[in-house]
Amino acid sequence: MRDVDGADGASERPTHAIKLIAYDMDGTLLTEQSQVTEPTRRAICALSERGVLCVLVSGRMVASLLPYHEELGLTTPVIAYNGAMVYDVVRRELIEHTPVDYDAVKEVLAWGHQAQLHIQYFWDDRFWSTSRNEWLEVYETRTRLTASMSDGFDEFGPDRLPTKLQFIMDPAEVPDQVSRLREHFGSRLYVTNTLPEYVEMMHPDVSKGRSLGRLGQRLGVETRNMLAFGDAQNDETMFDAVGFAVVMGNARDSVKQKASFITKSHEEDGVVYALETLGLLPRGG
Repeated sequence: MRDVDGADGASERPTHAIKLIAYDMDGTLLTEQSQVTEPTRRAICALSERGVLCVLVSGRMVASLLPYHEELGLTTPVIAYNGAMVYDVVRRELIEHTPVDYDAVKEVLAWGHQAQLHIQYFWDDRFWSTSRNEWLEVYETRTRLTASMSDGFDEFGPDRLPTKLQFIMDPAEVPDQVSRLREHFGSRLYVTNTLPEYVEMMHPDVSKGRSLGRLGQRLGVETRNMLAFGDAQNDETMFDAVGFAVVMGNARDSVKQKASFITKSHEEDGVVYALETLGLLPRGG
């Protein structure tokens, strides 16, 4: 593994031709202001023009990904909700959807109520909450979307299963909550941490890596010909699934252990730096 401090023309590069690049969004492709910088936009457009498939892979909802998909001029499907939904943007149709089982849903809601946590319920590509508070405002600001309000989650029965459930809380409390949830639910729920305040819960079969591999098959691209960018715990399955993993400089040390190459941070156009250093784009091009 080579990192940004030792990266130069002789740094490690992918050993197979890269035909598809997967990009995590928050903490990777986007700045802290949830923006794509102009150098990053130009780089992705240049790759698309060269025939490299560029795929957005995020814990975000489809609705939150569509403005960026359009801004980047992409025509590829998006992988949303950490892999629980794959959506064909051009045809406006679902490719895959794996909601949370109802029994697990009921337990998560009870857990959240008992612990007095802020809960968000993702159904019909909308996110629902029962009250307005600072955590809801944080999420709305980041995603540029507005919550749908509900008097209570009792109205969400087996016919309205969520694609994802989410707790938002003080970042200092997140590691303990993740550990306790994983211990309690075991193989019945996929529990992961994305941004520092988020604990996200999906069906146990869901992961970014699984959905990226299946989408690659659909697009005729082998995993060895894929490269993935990411920064967080929920990106690790994606790193395991591809031929070359690029981890952002702002990632935790535990995530960096998965890297084939460590680039600069998302505030320093780390995506562009890696693409140029790894020889996938000419410098300044």
